Amino acid sequence: MRHLRGHRGACVLATAAALAATGFAAALPLVQQRLIDRTVVTHADPIAPYLVVLLAFALGRFAATAVRQYWGGRTALDVQRELRADVVAAVHRLDESQRVGFGAGQLLGRATGDVCYAQGLLDPLPAAIGNLALLAASATAMVLLSPVLTGLVLAVCPLLVLAVHLARSRIFPAGLAAQQRSAELTGRVSEVLDGLHVVTAFGRQDHELAAIERHAAAVRTARIRTARVSAAILPLMSAVPLAGQVGVLGIGGWLALRHDISLGTFVAFVSYLAQLVGPVRALAGLVGYAQEARAGLERCFALIDVQPRLQDGPHGLPDQALGVALRNVHFCYDAEPVLRDVSLTIAPGEYVAVAGPPGSGKSTLLRLLCRRYDATAGCVRVGGVDVRALNGEALHRAVGVLTEVPQLMPGSFQTNIAYGAPDADHARIVAAARAAGLHDFILASPDGYQTRISDGELSGGQRQRIALARALLPEPKLLLLDDPTTAVDAVTERAIHRHLRGLATTRVVATSRPDLLRTADRVVLLESGRVADIGTHEELQARSSAYRALLGDAVPTAPPQEPAFSHLVTAPAVVPPRRSGLFRAHRKGFLAGLSLLAAGTATDVLLPLAVGRGVDSGVNAGQLGILLAWVAAGAGLVALNALSTAGETVVTGRTCERVLFGLRRRTAQHALALGPAERDRGRLITLLTADVEALSHFLRNDLPGALVSAVSTIGAITALSLMDGGLALLALAGVPLVLLATGWFRRRSTPLYTLARESLTTFTTALRETISRLTVVQLHGRRHDSVTELGAHDRRYRDARVRTHLLTALYFPFVELVGAVTAAVVLAAGAARIEDGTLTAGVLVAFVLYLDSLFAPVQQFAQAYDGYAQAAVAVRRLRAFLRTEPAVPSPRQPLTPSQHLGAVQFNQVRMRYPGTQRDALSDVSLDVPAGSTLAVVGASGAGKSTLLKLLLRFHDPCEGQVLVDGVDLRSYDVRLLRRQIGFVPQEPYLFGRSVLDNIRYGCPDASPRDAVAAARAVGAHEVFEALPDGYATTVGVGGSALSAGQRQLVSLARARLLAPAILVLDEATANLDPRTEARCQAATAAACAGRTVILVAHRLHTAARADRIAVLEGGRLAEVGTHAELLAAHGHYTKLWGSPETTPR
Repeated sequence: MRHLRGHRGACVLATAAALAATGFAAALPLVQQRLIDRTVVTHADPIAPYLVVLLAFALGRFAATAVRQYWGGRTALDVQRELRADVVAAVHRLDESQRVGFGAGQLLGRATGDVCYAQGLLDPLPAAIGNLALLAASATAMVLLSPVLTGLVLAVCPLLVLAVHLARSRIFPAGLAAQQRSAELTGRVSEVLDGLHVVTAFGRQDHELAAIERHAAAVRTARIRTARVSAAILPLMSAVPLAGQVGVLGIGGWLALRHDISLGTFVAFVSYLAQLVGPVRALAGLVGYAQEARAGLERCFALIDVQPRLQDGPHGLPDQALGVALRNVHFCYDAEPVLRDVSLTIAPGEYVAVAGPPGSGKSTLLRLLCRRYDATAGCVRVGGVDVRALNGEALHRAVGVLTEVPQLMPGSFQTNIAYGAPDADHARIVAAARAAGLHDFILASPDGYQTRISDGELSGGQRQRIALARALLPEPKLLLLDDPTTAVDAVTERAIHRHLRGLATTRVVATSRPDLLRTADRVVLLESGRVADIGTHEELQARSSAYRALLGDAVPTAPPQEPAFSHLVTAPAVVPPRRSGLFRAHRKGFLAGLSLLAAGTATDVLLPLAVGRGVDSGVNAGQLGILLAWVAAGAGLVALNALSTAGETVVTGRTCERVLFGLRRRTAQHALALGPAERDRGRLITLLTADVEALSHFLRNDLPGALVSAVSTIGAITALSLMDGGLALLALAGVPLVLLATGWFRRRSTPLYTLARESLTTFTTALRETISRLTVVQLHGRRHDSVTELGAHDRRYRDARVRTHLLTALYFPFVELVGAVTAAVVLAAGAARIEDGTLTAGVLVAFVLYLDSLFAPVQQFAQAYDGYAQAAVAVRRLRAFLRTEPAVPSPRQPLTPSQHLGAVQFNQVRMRYPGTQRDALSDVSLDVPAGSTLAVVGASGAGKSTLLKLLLRFHDPCEGQVLVDGVDLRSYDVRLLRRQIGFVPQEPYLFGRSVLDNIRYGCPDASPRDAVAAARAVGAHEVFEALPDGYATTVGVGGSALSAGQRQLVSLARARLLAPAILVLDEATANLDPRTEARCQAATAAACAGRTVILVAHRLHTAARADRIAVLEGGRLAEVGTHAELLAAHGHYTKLWGSPETTPR
């Protein structure tokens, strides 16, 4: 791996330590052989020197193993961090079209899941090298001891080669498929959480839960298939050394009977084979894991090697206002052209507005100017230079951009406004905030400009103004604004218009707001991707019927007929959460797996006993027939071991995947139940992906080996006790030391593992937010800073994990040292008892073999404990999450809402969002009679959207009541209630499916004819028909393939199809041009006749048509009345009017 090159020294040190530890381990049986032959059998030498050598070798092995574990683990974590940094940097290099192609879920999965395979593969690699060296050293020693027996052992090695080949050819494709399914699951979960407010509003939690279940089931099926493939291959590798022991018992026993080899040589040879069982099993597991790791790492490198399509050029830009020129520009996102033969010249310092209906190409034109995409044909020039020849950083420094969907970065007001100019002083930041109409609001916040903010705490207008201030602060030479005032109130909008008009920079604004069009120097009219006309507002109004129609001067007054919907809206089936324990529900599978595990472990325990019996009753007694009988018994044990291991791999793998499926399902179900009140989407993603994967990795890769080792240890203790109680007590004398060391290790390591898991959560959350906001990062030239910040989060995770590795590097080798000392003591005591005649040589041989079974699993435990500790922290986090109570609890005896709901009442409502220091609403009382329309107006952040969220019961008020038909919302079945409320959010979210599927989202059983009728009912049919594939057009995740206006129309049609009793519209037409808005409003008014409608509007003409208007100011109800009454009162409502656009008519 290329990332290892920078760690040659650490790799050499870890490998050398592994080889040294292997050398000491390989020498121990030779010392034991000499001890037995020279002290036990012939009494030729004193035993003390041999014991000293054994202890010296044990100390050397302890030191070498500690060095290997620490530096090997540290190097693995460093390589993982560097690989993750390269993946994160590659994500930042991707241009917009490439990011869409990969998908957010795939990018997140590769940076958080696939990267971890590097550490999982490299951590045991020095030990694996040591194991291979042990195999070589053991083979050399065995050749010296007995070439004949060595030939017997080598005869079975081709089976190992075959197993490795099969693992490479079969496990790798299965692992690759499993990881692909896992990435798809991450993508679906991310999409659902992003659109959780839509899912909740339409009561579609069960539908999305079923979709997540399908993806989780695909992961389960793929991983079970991997387990089956592994079960057919890897047990063969584990059985080879066991078969060698049986062969050595037969051939070696026969040679011993003939006195061709000594008893000590025979014991040493069997000890070597027993010593190889653990390493061969570890290598077998590593071979299988390596194939999965290969698949994950190839996915990482495939991303790293992707070159961005938008390559930087060598040229910079002058420090002055920049002119713009487009020459015969064509552009296609897919096959259908969005811009057709566009030619346009904008002089430096000119103020140009680009107008047109939804989907005409306004936003696309701006994307080409800031080079989010390159033109399919033609030439785009900025400052007289083709944008393809410009340096990307220079272009982004010179161009300020406000995208149609404003996105904020984590942090304070100040860091967000200064994101594009991090070195700006406070005075410049305040000036930009004033220009965006934001300064007074920020000063009223608890910590002023240092107040930390998040999207969920701010209104759409506040987010839009922060993004506008961010675009203005660097004083760009070219300013590109995409509908910059759709979510702000009229007073603020007029102030923003005045500021834009006074700027000296070149300004290009995509808008259909008449006020902005009037202030521009020229207006470019786009229709179907072509330039239909260019001129001043007055010129176009005089000569262009299309322009006049766009501004609403020719709106048809005859509303469409109310469509008849053939579908029947029914309440979704609510799936009650399953409360039974996941492990308890699958106890039969676990019991079956444990039974097979016990059978396999029993063969491990019984095989040394068979060898010992063969030595005593066969070799020492000179009985060849009895020896052959024990050889046959041993062969049966080996066969049983292979079969039980294969069965245990399949059964345990299947059961574990079923448990994980249930855990994913339960976690997703709880996340959906929490709804939009749960704002930390990054934490949810981490829980549903990284934490579940940590448990998955432990159950699939670490737990089986650890259980085998644990049961082997218990079996060895039992066998030792049965053979000789006194010697067994001596062998177990070191256990108290191990227990004390274990207590010390747990106390020190548990907090570090928790810290590491929390650091990983922070990184995952930050990465997810960055991926969703990468356009902002790239447009403001902050790619390097973003990569550095994410690297700092990952560094904290790495540092915590390195500290845990230091502890494991001390603890587990210490346990091995205790085992080696114990073995020396047992040999000394056993030799004395053989001399006394109270112990046979066969029992001592068996004791030595069982001591290997007693302490050899330490290496397996060392590798498994790391996975266990991470899984334990993940389980604690998952349990804590599942115990989180929903912010809107269900009543014990919920009421079923009427099919004819209507009257809405807010009774002294006070609302404060969690974690904030001021009320969003305070003492608000409102009555909305059934069948009437209430418009809610006010400045940005006045609490308008919060009022709607309370009606939808996304939150419950801190004080007061929200009633529908006289019943408190908290008494209703919330899902059935939401089925009676149609909701169009301020920032409509669409799922990555077709237009038709999105319209039918709330009514999946509706026919295509009903969906089209709903589109007609809101005046959107012609817009959808004009899309490349009509209603079958895929909208992209979040609706990214559509313009903001088109997304709003889909959202309106989606709510209309529901045929709700109450319609809730939050700036539902803010992104539409006046003509489309007027048609939509006329159609909606006719379609919603007799229904209760509550709408939030900044366009006061929209509010003026309502039966009554409520004015909110600072979270309080300032005034209520009809349009005429409020104008006559000369209060807050009157102040909102005043511009030519908003003068009452």
